[in-house]
Amino acid sequence: MKKVSALLLMSLLVFYLAACGKESAAEDNTTTNKTKNETAATQTTEDTGIKESETEDTRSAESQAEFMGGLEDISDLELTLGEEKTYFWKDESTDTKYLSYYAVIENESDKAQDIRAASVTFNNEDGKVIYVSEYLSVAPSVIGPGEIAYVSASQPAGILDLDTKITTELAMNPIPTSSEVQWLDIRHEDATMDNGSFGISGEVTNNTDKKQDYIHAVVGVYKGDEFLGVMEGGVETSLHTGAKSGVEMFYPPFPTEAAKKADSYEIAAYSIKEKP
Repeated sequence: MKKVSALLLMSLLVFYLAACGKESAAEDNTTTNKTKNETAATQTTEDTGIKESETEDTRSAESQAEFMGGLEDISDLELTLGEEKTYFWKDESTDTKYLSYYAVIENESDKAQDIRAASVTFNNEDGKVIYVSEYLSVAPSVIGPGEIAYVSASQPAGILDLDTKITTELAMNPIPTSSEVQWLDIRHEDATMDNGSFGISGEVTNNTDKKQDYIHAVVGVYKGDEFLGVMEGGVETSLHTGAKSGVEMFYPPFPTEAAKKADSYEIAAYSIKEKP
C-alpha cells in the first residue's frame, strides 16, 4: 500500500508515487468494511461470460456511508493509496486501444479533502513518459475524514503496441474543504455487456428533505475481493425529495477482460454540498 505524505502534498503541486504491488486486505477488515452487492442468483451470458443479477439489491444511504467509511486507520498520513489496477487493452467495438488506470484512496486526516487536482502518468518499462491522463476522475471528489473514493483514468493509446509494458504514477494535491458529500439511496439493477461495451444500471432515490442537483453515481467492480476497476455515471435532472431516476454507469470504457471476470459491485450515489 502506498501512502501520500501530508507535508509533501501541501508543499508540492505534483507529487509522484512509485508504482507498487497490491497488498491483500486482512480478511476480517474486508468483512467489516465491504458489503458487496453479490449477484446471489446469476445467469451467465454464453458469449461474454458476464454474470447478470436476477435479484435487486438496494444500497441505502446509511449502508453506503458505512462502506465509504474506509479501511482500518493505519497511520497519521492524510491520504493512503490502496488497491490499483492498470490495463492496456483494445475495445473491439470501436477498434480503439486504451490505457486504463483505477485505484482506491482513503482520507486519513481529520478534515474533508477536495482532490479534484490529480493526474496519472503512464510510463513505458524504461520509465519514459508516454501519456499524462487526458481524462481522470475522483469519485467522490470530496472525501470526508476516514472515507474512501475511487480514482479512474482513461487514455486512448493508438500509437502503442499492445505488448508494451506500462507503469503508472498517481499525483494529487488535496485541499482541505468545508464541502460535504450527501449520500443518496441507490438500487443496483443489472450489469450488461452490449456489443463489447460493459455497463451497470441502477435507480437513484432522493432520500433527503431537499432537492438534489448534479447527482453522481460510481461503482467499484470486483471479482470476489479482488478490485478490478471503476465506472461512473450521473443523473441528468434534479431530483426533489422522494423522486427517483434511473442511472447508467458506463464511463470510462471498461476493459473487456476485467468485465468478464466481474461478479460483485460496490455502488454509491451522491451529490456534493458545496460550501465557500
